[in-house]
Amino acid sequence: MAERAFISLLAVVLLFAGYHLFKRLQLRAVNRSTRGCDQEPVTPSILYFWSPSCTVCRTAQKPTLEQLTERIGSDQVQLTSVDVSEQPELASRYHVLTVPTTLILDTAGKVKHMNNGLVGLAKLLQQIEETHGESSNSSG
Repeated sequence: MAERAFISLLAVVLLFAGYHLFKRLQLRAVNRSTRGCDQEPVTPSILYFWSPSCTVCRTAQKPTLEQLTERIGSDQVQLTSVDVSEQPELASRYHVLTVPTTLILDTAGKVKHMNNGLVGLAKLLQQIEETHGESSNSSG
C-alpha cells in the first residue's frame, strides 16, 4: 500500500516538473525564433492568438482581454489580436499549438509569459505587472 502511494506521488511530481520544464523550453524556443523582430513596443504587449471557430476565444478570452485594457489603460499595455487562420506563419513563429494562446512581451519584444488556453484577468494583471516591473528595473 505504501509502495503504491509512493509511486503515485512520484508520478505527480514528475508530471509537475515535466510541465514546468516544457513551459520553460517553449518560452526559450519562442524567444530564439523571434529574435530580431522589427517591432519594439514602448509598453509591455499582449499577443493574443485566436480563431473564429474557437468559442472560448470569442466568448471568454476576448472579453477578459478587453477588461484588462480598460482597467489598466492602452498606454500601459498594447494588445494585438492574431487570427491564426489568417496568419499561420506568425502562429508558427511563436510556437502556438492551441487557441487561445496569450503571450506577454516586455518592452524589448521578449516573451515573458506564455498562456495556453483560457487565462483569467487576475493572472494577466499579475503577469503584466511583473513584466512592467522588470522593464522598469532594466531601464533604470
